[in-house]
Amino acid sequence: MSIEPRRSQLADSRRISPAAPAAASSIAPSELRLLRRTCLVRPLRGDLALVSELVRHLSAEMPEIDFHLRPTEPPEVLWVTGAREHNGADVTRLRAGYPDAWLVVSGRGLEGPAVEPLRAGGADRVLGWPVPVQVLRAALLGRGRGI
Repeated sequence: MSIEPRRSQLADSRRISPAAPAAASSIAPSELRLLRRTCLVRPLRGDLALVSELVRHLSAEMPEIDFHLRPTEPPEVLWVTGAREHNGADVTRLRAGYPDAWLVVSGRGLEGPAVEPLRAGGADRVLGWPVPVQVLRAALLGRGRGI
């Protein structure tokens, strides 16, 4: 007896049918890249083990984003974490290194005038921290209201 997914399951992208793993294995790597956005995470401060745990957790929360701590290919998204107002030069340097990436910067106290040096450095989105997962997801996917 085979299990066929219902039409409603096929329409709902959050559900995975029993045939999905077999179907995913037949997709070419170039096509998989179209399905998931690559995101390079660059912490400016903080414990690397803690950042690694955050990336592991967010990978489960946001399967549509392929998080990396080390560059493997030019990323579609560059997420700079742990930023402060005085990190504008760091953002400028990272923007120059990844000119085609969508650049999201997050850190504590980033609101009001503190955002300007980071925007001037090339940030596409600046988020205070902590931030709700759905707001972070929208920022990393290039959607939602920007600061």
